[in-house]
Parts: sequence; C-alpha cells; structure tokens
Amino acid sequence: MALSKRSRMKSFRIIFLLFSLIMTAALNVDAQTIIRGTVLDKNNLDPLPFIGISVKGTVTGTTSDINGKFELAISQTKGNLEFSFLGYKNESIPFNGSTDTMTVLMEQTHTNIEITVTAKAKYRNKNNPAVELIRQVVAHREENRQRNTPNLAYEQYEKVKISIIDPDKEIFNNALLRKYKFMLDNLDTVSLKGKELWPIYIDERLSEKYFTESPKREKTILKAHQRIEFDERFINNDAIVTSLDYVYQDIDIYKSNIYILTRSFLSPIADLSPGFYKFFIWDTTVVNGSKIVHMNFMPRNKTDLLFTGDLYINLDNFAVTRAVMHINENTAINWINSMNIELDFEPLEDKRYYLKKNVMDVDFGLSYLKQSILASRHVTYSNYDITQAIPDSVFKGDAIESQLVNKAVSESILSSGRPSELSSSESLTYKNYDSLTSMSSFNRVLQWSSFLISGYLNLGKIEIGPSGTFISGNQAEGLKLRLAARTTSEFNKRLYLAGNIGYSFKDEKIKHYVSAAYAFNKKSVYSYPQNFLQISHVFDSRSPGADLQFQEEENPLFSIKRGINDKYIYDDILQLSYILDISKNFRMEAMAKKWIQQPFGGLHLINRENGVPVDSVSRLFSTEFGVLLRWAPNERKVIQKNTRVSFPSRYPVITARFTTAVPNVWGSDYQYQKIELKL
Repeated sequence: MALSKRSRMKSFRIIFLLFSLIMTAALNVDAQTIIRGTVLDKNNLDPLPFIGISVKGTVTGTTSDINGKFELAISQTKGNLEFSFLGYKNESIPFNGSTDTMTVLMEQTHTNIEITVTAKAKYRNKNNPAVELIRQVVAHREENRQRNTPNLAYEQYEKVKISIIDPDKEIFNNALLRKYKFMLDNLDTVSLKGKELWPIYIDERLSEKYFTESPKREKTILKAHQRIEFDERFINNDAIVTSLDYVYQDIDIYKSNIYILTRSFLSPIADLSPGFYKFFIWDTTVVNGSKIVHMNFMPRNKTDLLFTGDLYINLDNFAVTRAVMHINENTAINWINSMNIELDFEPLEDKRYYLKKNVMDVDFGLSYLKQSILASRHVTYSNYDITQAIPDSVFKGDAIESQLVNKAVSESILSSGRPSELSSSESLTYKNYDSLTSMSSFNRVLQWSSFLISGYLNLGKIEIGPSGTFISGNQAEGLKLRLAARTTSEFNKRLYLAGNIGYSFKDEKIKHYVSAAYAFNKKSVYSYPQNFLQISHVFDSRSPGADLQFQEEENPLFSIKRGINDKYIYDDILQLSYILDISKNFRMEAMAKKWIQQPFGGLHLINRENGVPVDSVSRLFSTEFGVLLRWAPNERKVIQKNTRVSFPSRYPVITARFTTAVPNVWGSDYQYQKIELKL
C-alpha cells in the first residue's frame, strides 16, 4: 500500500531527528578533551596524592593518584580546572585544546576552615581515595612490620596503674576506716580532666628485649621491677601480675586481629578492613620531609567488635606512624565503659617505623555507678638496635630471664631508667602502701578477706581450709561435718602434708583424706613449676558419674538438690603420684592407684546373665596405672590456693591420658584400658 503524503512527511521528520541525534553524539565524542597532569608540592616538588580536581562550573572531577598523577576526559574544549586539598591553597588552571598536559604546583597554607554540610553522600569503596590508601597500607604491611628485620634489640619500660575514679571520700569518715584516711593523700587531679583518680596499684618494669628472624627467637631480660606488694600469705602478688599481663597484651596493629580483654578486634589495616570500616582522609602534613596523611576510620556496623579512631600514614612507604583507637560506644563488652589506645612510631636507619610509645587506658565499671576503675598501661620503647647481630648466648635459658637482685637495686635502676619521673601522686602511692602494709590491723583484714575469698586461713606453718567443705550433706549420708588443713612452705620447703577428717550422721561413718608430698625442686607443690612425688589415702563418698571441674562436690550449695539423690559410692583409694612440669607449657602426671568402690544408699550393683539378675556386687576392686600428658602452647595461667587457672586464648590445649587396670595386683578383680584425648 502506498503511503500518503502526510505519512511520508511524518516518517521523514522521524528519520531526520534520529540522524541529528546520532550526529550530535558523534560531534560530542570528537570534541572530547583529555587533560593529563601531575600535582606537586611547590616547596619540594614531591607528588601530592588525593588532590580534589574539578571543572569549574560543573560537577565533573577526579582525584590525583598515589603518585600525584591524574587524567580527566571532558566535553568542553576550554575552561578552568580547580585543584583543592586541606592544608594547601586552591589553584585554578586554564585549559584550551583537545588534549592538555599540565604540571600543577600547590602551596601549603594554614587557614581556618568552615564546613557546611548540605547533603549526605552515600559512602562507597569504589573510587574512594581513602580506601585506595588503606589498600596500599595493607599491601605494604609485611614489609613495614616491626619484627620483619634480621636482628632487633631494644629497651622497654612498662608502667601499669590501677586507679579508682572519683572515690567516695565519705567512707573514710567511718570509725573503722578513719585510721586509713591518709591513703587519700595521693589523689591525682591531673591525668583525667575533670576527674579525681585514687591510685591503688602500681607496677613498673624495665626490660631488655631481643629478637631474631631466622631462626625465630625471642628473649626478655627483666632488669628492674617495682610494684605495690601485699603479704604473700594472703595475697598472691604474682597472680596479680599474671592477670594484668593477660589483660594488657602487646598490641600489634599490623596483625589482622588484635586480641584485647579476651576479645578479638579486627585491625583497621587488616586485609578485610575496607569491608568492615569506613575511611576518610582528613588532612596532609609534612613531618621531617615526609608527607603524612591523617585519616579517620569508623565501623560500618556500630555493634561489631571494631575500633573507631585515627591513623597517620607515611606516603613514602605506607607505614603507620601513629594510631589512636577507641572501642566503639555501641559495642557492648561487660564491665567496660570505655577504652583508649595510642600507638606512636618512629623511623630508624632502615626507614621502617618502630614502636615508640604504647598507651592503653580502660575504664572498668557500670555506667550507672558513680565510681569506676581506670586501668592504665603505658609502655615506652627506646635504645633500638637493628644493626648488630645478637649472640646465640643471649637466647640460652628461659625465654623470660630475671636479673633482679633485690628491691633496693630495682628502685635504683628504675630511677635512672624511667623515661620520665613519677608524678607526686605515684610516688606517694608507693609510700602510703608501705605504711599501710606495716599496719597489723590492715593485715588482719587481709587475712580474713583471703579466708572468705580463697577458703584458706593462713596461720603461718599451716592453713585451715578449704572452708567450703566444712559443712555439707546429702540424702544418703545426712549432715556431714569436716575439718581440713595443710602445711605451708614455712613448715618445710620440701615436705608438704595435707588432710581432712569428717563425720556423716546418717550412715555414722568417719571420712578422711591424708597425703604427703615431697618437692624435688624446693618449690611449693601448689606453685609453678611442679616437681613432686605424692602418696595419699582417701575414704570418702562420691556421686557416681559426677566429675566437677571447677568446684569440690563437698560444698553447701551442692547439698541442695531436687528429687531423690541417694545413690552414692564409697571410694577407698591408695594412690602414688608423680607430677612434673617438663616445661612452661608441657606437663606430665604418672600414677599407680589401688581403688575399692562400694555402693551405698539407693545404689546397687547387680550382675546379670542374659538380662536376668544373678547376684549383687558388694564392691569393685581395681588396680590402675596411668599417665597423663598435657600440652598448652603459649598458655597463661594463675596459680591459686589449690588450683591453676588458665586464661582463655586462641591456642589449643591438648590432653592425652592412658589408664590400664591390671588384675590380681593387690587383690584387684578387673582388667581394662582407657584412652582419653581432649582438644
């Protein structure tokens, strides 16, 4: 069908319009201007990265790369490029032509900046100069790591201080505490703005540290140690130090995960950090001829275990020169109100940055209480040496070696080795606690407090306890009373005796436990390292199947049970044991045991043949021999009055136990083998 004249004209106009659009697009492409260039510092001609570049009067723009270079494609053939960055004067450079190449010199300035927020832009990683910089830091992380050097030696001064924030002074007006009011003479009103700090504990250490990369070896030589100490009979001072060492582990920002306060936080320069953090470039400064970028970072998800804070990065080698980190306020960690970490680095001969200062302050407590506890750890590193080979003789012996002579020598070494003098408040804290610990009334308070907490009452050569076992009971035995005691190192440094005697009123039986242990290393059998032989005999009751890991069963709380609990066994055990800490992390126990088990109460042991009861069994008699091996790499532990407590860590604990029962030995009736493996 032939088209009408009107239809032909309409088709022609459509074709002409499409042709015009295509030609316009083609002309626009042909007219595109390519501008390339480099941005340099006018003073020293160093390249300037992350400079904001825009076409005046448009929203078109880009940023310079790490080397200060940029490239921009625009449709205009002429106009002005605007160059801007905090700390530098703005520059406006004209362009005229299809392709321009320019060198832009920017001059540093110091001006007040007024910022007006007009819109909220969506944060993106793509084409984000801050994220590009962090990725460069991650790419150079291994080469900037402090331990990435053949030999490393330095001196470390560490001060740990625990203070009560805004103490309640009124409590010392009480008649019982008035004599201790002098302890408030050392209040610190300077360290924490607007707050009063009452230092209650100080621990100072001066050490020499040695490290080699190949083979990997570490050595710490403790030169001086001064701390507030209490009577060892009542307070385990070493346990305090071990606990503080665990809480305040060294922080390595170059590790992907930073372990703090039993939690693992993702480092802001970890491989995955751009997926969990937001980064913002704030400023650029020049320090000793090197450009340092100041960057802010914050968590994407405010409830994650992440930090918020600032990083300062050297653009010459992408090393971190300073880091300030805080726990995000929305991150819920029990008993922690706030935490502040500061890391300062300094360059050495190899241009790598080494840790100069490490500060960690933690505010422990509950937000709704007036008083809380500020625990601080300030570490200063000095006298670095990366040029001298470290002799093999340095690494002989234990990884941590003490050169302590006595308290007076330590104080003398510290007085000359501290990077700064103690404040008047800190000096007075030492003096006040010397006075406090010499007061007999205070030591009596410690003695009874220790008894209530640990369960042992120290009377010099013997300790009474554990108190939790004095009164108990169950449906099979009725009320059960017991008295227990053991000797201390004041009695004998090699021989340790322990025992208890009790009576249960329902079954009318006397229960007992006696033991004697001989220490081959002249150290208490309750301390580390252990190396002793022990013989013991016990006759007491036990609930079958009960294996209480953290608490003795003879405890008033365990006497409260629902339902009928009358099934019990009498254990009659004669045992010979040898316990040896082979190394700090490897332990061995060997034993021989004569074991008689007798059911009582509602428990009965019955022999069956083909499911039919044949007769009852009045006892189980076995003779066992066994060995236990326990390996716990990098374990940190505290030795308490009668147990050793291991702190949680990322490392495994492997335990293997083999037990065999041999018949016809000491009258035993049974033969069996048992293997246990625990990870």
